[in-house]
Amino acid sequence: MAIPKHDELRVPILEILSDGQQYKLKQFQKPLAERFKLTDEEINEMYPSGNGHVFYDRISWALSYMNMAGLLDKPSRGVYVINTKAKELLKTPEKINYYIDDKMSKREKKKTLERS
Repeated sequence: MAIPKHDELRVPILEILSDGQQYKLKQFQKPLAERFKLTDEEINEMYPSGNGHVFYDRISWALSYMNMAGLLDKPSRGVYVINTKAKELLKTPEKINYYIDDKMSKREKKKTLERS
């Protein structure tokens, strides 16, 4: 199987977080790798530049986007916990990527306006 893209990791990450516990980025790697049936080779695949692991990086991007969209709380640096909005959205998982994309689009438009 191919290494999932960051947007394909969002719902599974929220499902992991739905237990209400706090997680660090590295704690997502094993359950996500199992869910997507990744091989050790895929888990450990490096970017051609050698600047990091592809799968780990995609998990990081997924968490970053969800945090910026207001679906995660960070009680401390590098620690993630699901919030009420994300729990609500998890009831309709097909809407999560649309929600995040919409929030990110609005965020980008706001940045563009601030620079003008």
